[in-house]
Amino acid sequence: MLEPSFVLISTKFYMEISNHFIRRIDYRNNSQKLDGINDLIFVPDSVMGNKIIIIAKDSILWKKKLFYNSYTNEKTKLEITIGKPKLNGKVDAIIRSLNKIEHIDSENIVILEIED
Repeated sequence: MLEPSFVLISTKFYMEISNHFIRRIDYRNNSQKLDGINDLIFVPDSVMGNKIIIIAKDSILWKKKLFYNSYTNEKTKLEITIGKPKLNGKVDAIIRSLNKIEHIDSENIVILEIED
């Protein structure tokens, strides 16, 4: 297996993977890590089907768009817009981030298809 990596797994296999690797999965900080370094990400089976995708962390180069923040006079990775308060005390807030893939090293991406 490629290490360290992101492992995208169909939710269809959640119970089986969780039970099989119970002693090797660390559940901390709202994430699941296999062997302490491989991030397990469960994706709805309507998207993944019978696939498991292993992506080496260094195989994708991401570029984040920088937004100008008028409050801090700096560029930030998030654009936050807060609307005017409404009569019931609620406020609309919009948080936006934009990521672009600059480079993919396809040799470090493995796609496994599980047969039923």
